[in-house]
Amino acid sequence: GLLHISNISQGRVLSVSDILKVDDELKVLVIKSNVSDKIALSIADLESAPGLFLSNKAKVFSEAEEMAKRYREQLLVVSRNTKLDYDLPGETIPFDNEATLYANWKWFKFLRHAKSGDGNDRT
Repeated sequence: GLLHISNISQGRVLSVSDILKVDDELKVLVIKSNVSDKIALSIADLESAPGLFLSNKAKVFSEAEEMAKRYREQLLVVSRNTKLDYDLPGETIPFDNEATLYANWKWFKFLRHAKSGDGNDRT
């Protein structure tokens, strides 16, 4: 998945390398999938207060499950209030339960990919 700089925190992130390092373990929220083999991730949606991840990563991670639950509940409210058009043209498929599809947090470990010939075989 992709954790875009704008989804790291609701606070201002100037440099990813100032906040995250290779091999950091994170809890993230899977927020959407634009294509079948790619997913978008968010830490910002797990913050109980804007910018909290920048000052207290441990608190964000300790509250992650509760915040993911709130995120799922918000999606359910939106889904119930949205009329789906089952006669959409083309390959558009309506989602019956977006909360189940998108609001799953998991542990991710970021590893440095080895470049060919650099002697670092980790992937």
